[in-house]
Amino acid sequence: MHWPAMKVDSTKLVIFLLIFSGFLKEFRPILPFMNTYLTSSARNFTDDTLNHQVYPVWTYSYMALLLPVLLLSDNVHHFTFVIIGTFGQLCTMLAMIYGTTVACLQLMEIAYGLTTACDISSMSFLFFVVGDLKKFQKIISIMRAVTLLGMCISYVIGQLFLWLGITDYTVHAYVSLTASVATVLLVLFICLLRKVWLKPRTMHRRTENDTKFSAGVAFAVQYVHLNWALIGDMYLFMISIVQAIFLITLSQTLQMTIAYILYILYCLLYQTSITVCTYLIATHAPKRYHALAFGSNTFIALLLQTVLTLIVADSNGFALDISSQFNVYGILHGTVSVFYLISGIVILAKHWPINWNAFLETDEELNESKNANEAITAA
Repeated sequence: MHWPAMKVDSTKLVIFLLIFSGFLKEFRPILPFMNTYLTSSARNFTDDTLNHQVYPVWTYSYMALLLPVLLLSDNVHHFTFVIIGTFGQLCTMLAMIYGTTVACLQLMEIAYGLTTACDISSMSFLFFVVGDLKKFQKIISIMRAVTLLGMCISYVIGQLFLWLGITDYTVHAYVSLTASVATVLLVLFICLLRKVWLKPRTMHRRTENDTKFSAGVAFAVQYVHLNWALIGDMYLFMISIVQAIFLITLSQTLQMTIAYILYILYCLLYQTSITVCTYLIATHAPKRYHALAFGSNTFIALLLQTVLTLIVADSNGFALDISSQFNVYGILHGTVSVFYLISGIVILAKHWPINWNAFLETDEELNESKNANEAITAA
């Protein structure tokens, strides 16, 4: 008896495996407890060392590596950086578990900076495989959802096992290392499965390592048909004020539950505000400049973050404690809100008197919004 041969669509298989690799890559149950693990008696590092000498290195390395990846990803095979990124993740886990000196942990942060910088190549390679922009928008949403699912499952299982006393932090670290090894093997298998060493289509993508809710927020914004060009700055003013209050409250509270709630709300507001900003850029900038606008925005933001880290957190700067750092961040949010307020007042004054219909989008603006939503989803 001869079984009929099964035809497997290699493109669909590559897409599935690439999405699954995102799940494995984020399956790191040690991540929420990394600081506790590194300061435990088994590792014997101090909070002061980690906060002022180790963690800031990630920001510096990310900034230094992001620009070369952005510039080279369209001239070198995208999948090359996907492989490099997964090996960077593996090196991060190895340095975290086996590193015994501050220098080793700093190398860990450099490796993680390489990983986050290379994340952009996963999106570019995925577009190369898919080809069609509309399909890409759907698949990238699925990929982000699966990535978030991997993160969520690993965190929940890790916390549950700790509560039940089934595992400890060391076991979590080795599980995270195993997932990183599996990710490397899977990516190498994808490399063998498909001839990916062809020059891909030109396409940049923003790296979004700490914005897992952005796809859902962008999806929601497309159904809120408001005249963001008119009220966008005032909206961002209110968001910035609320975020400033949250950050200052976080710096003072000793209640873990309150801290968790405020952190979640802050992240939600951040994703909402960043989506509105992206929305406005995508609406008014020509399509051919979207990648340049988004990429430049990301790099400038990272540059400012680097300067802030050097001044506030680094041991060569003021090396403030965590509470003082959050106070500084809250004050900065409040300062930024003043600029949004001034800009918003100027915009409203130009359109005064304003009727309620002015706050809704016109048909022309709705068409622009549709194009902007496509750019946001793809970005």
